Amino acid sequence: MRRVRLRRRLLVATLVLSALPLLFLFCAWAYEQWLGGAYRAQLAHVALELGHGDDAEVARRADCEVHLLDEVGQVVWDSHTEARAIHPSFIGGFTEWIVERLLPGDPPPESWEQIGPIVARFEQSDDLKRMLVAPQHTQAIVTPTGESLVLISATPRSGGAAVVVKVSRRGLRRLLALHHDLAKLMLFQVGLALAFTLVLGRWLVRPLEKLTDAARAYPARPLTDLGTRNDEIGELARSYAALADALEQRRRTTAEIGADIAHEFKNPLATIGAAAELLLSTREPDAARRTLIAEQIGGSVERLRSAIDRMLGLLRLEVDLQTERPERVDYRGLVEALVAGYRADPRCEGWRFVVDVEDGACAVALIPSRWQELLRNLLDNALVQPATRREIIVRARVVDGQHVTVVRDHGAGVSEGNRDKIFRRFFTQRPTSAPPGTGLGLSIVAAIAAAHGGAVMLDVTDGEGAQLRVSIPIAATS
Repeated sequence: MRRVRLRRRLLVATLVLSALPLLFLFCAWAYEQWLGGAYRAQLAHVALELGHGDDAEVARRADCEVHLLDEVGQVVWDSHTEARAIHPSFIGGFTEWIVERLLPGDPPPESWEQIGPIVARFEQSDDLKRMLVAPQHTQAIVTPTGESLVLISATPRSGGAAVVVKVSRRGLRRLLALHHDLAKLMLFQVGLALAFTLVLGRWLVRPLEKLTDAARAYPARPLTDLGTRNDEIGELARSYAALADALEQRRRTTAEIGADIAHEFKNPLATIGAAAELLLSTREPDAARRTLIAEQIGGSVERLRSAIDRMLGLLRLEVDLQTERPERVDYRGLVEALVAGYRADPRCEGWRFVVDVEDGACAVALIPSRWQELLRNLLDNALVQPATRREIIVRARVVDGQHVTVVRDHGAGVSEGNRDKIFRRFFTQRPTSAPPGTGLGLSIVAAIAAAHGGAVMLDVTDGEGAQLRVSIPIAATS
């Protein structure tokens, strides 16, 4: 139903545009009707004012030509304001100006030399005598060319009559004279409009219908192949595809978060459940047993609270990263300042930190506080690994259009079975001698790298240790 309405609206719009000449003709006719009525009222008012003052001033003020006639119809007084009586209105003059440029060979507008004889003949005709016997408001006379409308008002007065003349020089009439040609043009335009509607419907409406069908069928079917077009529709399709990818990524992330939360909550809830069963199975638990049960429940609740706080912190981080903007920094200075804090930390006594940032990787656009958090998580992860060689290397290079930062340790490395798991939330592979971790450190690294348009990867090393590599596009750093 919507498709029919869209095509119908397109057809109506093109037909309306084609009918504009008829609309113009109607507006011209309506304007002339209004102007003629206004002139008639003006002539009636002038006829009442004549003989009560300066008739010439009355004629000039009303833009009329006034003739006073004697008993035999001869003009005994003339206001000599014919130039003002034939002066076109603003719209009439404007249309005359247009016509003169559209039709440069067209005769000029009628002057008083052409209209004056018409007035003179009327003043000698029986029409004037009938108006004086049975007064009418006005008599309208169209000139032979049809370009002017002469409005005449006659009023009896002692010894003769007063004739008031006003001319509507019809600039619009000159365009109306073309109505036959305009009608032919309109028919031609209607044919073009129908053809245009069919072509535009196929070129514009049909692709939009395909995009709508694909959006309804998503995700069962991809969002069509319209993204290959090099026009606005192709851009719209690519934008929809990008939006769909982002929504799919968000859906997968949400599913992963749910799975991570379920996994993290599983053991504490099992412990709480076991403690509840123990309470039910023991009629009167002694103090030691009550203390043990309370400790188990309290510890499980604390683990749940800690997991929730850590997850909320990670989610807030991902939201904040969408609004924070990068700024250009001295990358070598940023890394050196961070590593200097580790070198001065008593907990890192005996460790050697090597910073190697090549000149081409020094100027970079980052979110400084977030990138320091990324490096800090990588360094903390390396520090907890038991190592025969207590050395951590931070190296930065530009490789194949990517700004690459590598953090290398010489610990036990990552077992093959865990290489796909280390970036999961809550996953931890800390040695038993290391303090417990949150399991979110490398997840935070991945989130910060993704916010900069990049990614973090684990490189398989020859020999001992692990090497984590963070790459972001050079374009994102410029």
